[in-house]
Amino acid sequence: MKFFLSLALAVSLYAQESAPAGGAVPAQAATPQAGYQQYGAQDKKRILGIMPNFRTTSVDAKDIVKLKSKEKFQLATRDAFDPGAFFTTGILTGLSHWQQQYYPAIPLGAKGFGERYALNFVDNASSTYFAEAIVPSLTHQDPRYFRKGQGPIIKRLGYSVSRLLIARSDGGKWVPNGGQLGGSFAAGSLANLYYPASQRSVQNTFIRFGINLGTDGLSNLGREFWPDIAKLLSRKH
Repeated sequence: MKFFLSLALAVSLYAQESAPAGGAVPAQAATPQAGYQQYGAQDKKRILGIMPNFRTTSVDAKDIVKLKSKEKFQLATRDAFDPGAFFTTGILTGLSHWQQQYYPAIPLGAKGFGERYALNFVDNASSTYFAEAIVPSLTHQDPRYFRKGQGPIIKRLGYSVSRLLIARSDGGKWVPNGGQLGGSFAAGSLANLYYPASQRSVQNTFIRFGINLGTDGLSNLGREFWPDIAKLLSRKH
């Protein structure tokens, strides 16, 4: 249900973004590459060779192209339906299935694993759409992670975690991260539409909100430090 709500809003925002004013032909971007494609070389990189890392660029990058709403949805779609997302969802589902966490009413076995996998995948997809596309489009914020890439480790750690609270606006200013906070809470709230009845409560909504933030915080750390780790590993071979 949550995914279809996200998809419906995506189509609406895409249509608004694409429609030319007064029948005029929309002007081409001043730069040769669209914002979504601007950092294509980095888009090819993956954390641990598996997890998608499509929305990372340097905080010091010049001539950063503003993302249109449709490009934010393209980015979210690429994140949500990347093969790596299916793989990591399977790993997390296997761990929770083995320990019978989160959905204790779901039995063990192949059918139970499939039910848990479906719930986890919808959780991830909806959280991705809300935090990377829907809310950032409404708040005019850039969902990309702007990697610091240099300086003392402790400062980079603080910077990485603080990006949960601070985002870059479409205009290039640092602002409160309404996209991340609002998107994570919206995803946690709307999960009540499809979660088992025993998991629908205000308390569990805030638990899911915290899990969404924690997961994205770990993802930020991966985006910040994985290039350094990969460089060290390459020197040893």
